[in-house]
Amino acid sequence: MQLSELPTVEVCRSVAASPRKVWALVSDITRVGDWGGECVHAEWIDGADGPAVGARFRGRQVRQGHQWTSVSVVIEAEPGVSFAWAVGDPQFASAT
Repeated sequence: MQLSELPTVEVCRSVAASPRKVWALVSDITRVGDWGGECVHAEWIDGADGPAVGARFRGRQVRQGHQWTSVSVVIEAEPGVSFAWAVGDPQFASAT
């Protein structure tokens, strides 16, 4: 199965803020718990202290009474343009 054949979800939102301001908010993984959803906590690990390609963070997720952690790797970090990460090994990520 090719990556393009896997299920995907894409969300587009218009926000009354500059791209740099939005980027600063969404790339601050320590704030994910403030926004609700499945991931309730995240922290930089391995000496990382902010968004940069290769930086790793641990997230704690909760869904339907189940809790688990995952480690993600930042794969894109261009201020004001893009921020993306891969859950697990970027070569075999379970999600991006």
